[in-house]
Amino acid sequence: MVIGLKHGAITAQDKAAKEHTHQVVRDFNGRFKARNQSLVCKELLDCDISTAAGFEEAKQKGLLTSLCPKFVTRPQRHPEPRPPAEIPSPPTTPKNHRYKG
Repeated sequence: MVIGLKHGAITAQDKAAKEHTHQVVRDFNGRFKARNQSLVCKELLDCDISTAAGFEEAKQKGLLTSLCPKFVTRPQRHPEPRPPAEIPSPPTTPKNHRYKG
């Protein structure tokens, strides 16, 4: 999600930004998987937190406070950000226009 916010397209027609974002995600996922052997929570924690029993097990083992933060706070190297796309200006209205809501 953060990668999309930082590198994502401003408009739906910005195909180059979309492809760039996909490439940044692929690169990030590759580095994360190389470092942690998986992208899947169930494999990273060795328990299935999508079930009540698995979530309870993760809580009891302290995995949610010991492992999870390391996965999301460990510094990740990323490419230089691309220059921001020009954001189109909103349409202007005459100065005498009054909102009649």
